[in-house]
Amino acid sequence: FTRPLPKFSFFEQRKRENAEKRANEKKIRLAEEKIKKLEDELISLEDELYTDAATNYVRASEIENRKEEIEAELLELYEIVM
Repeated sequence: FTRPLPKFSFFEQRKRENAEKRANEKKIRLAEEKIKKLEDELISLEDELYTDAATNYVRASEIENRKEEIEAELLELYEIVM
């Protein structure tokens, strides 16, 4: 025995749609903020890589690893905002 799904009024449906829209807008806004921070960090790492870390292979390796992590995370975030 399955119970039929409740029918929602137009008002309830509209309210639900608006809530979903606000949630999606918030998700996009937060993703955009995170993208900005990660892009800034990426620029900073690249600057360090070609200055201070240029002669320190251990630090250069750490920077490269972090850059790869950031780039992977950025790809996921770009999908959210597109």
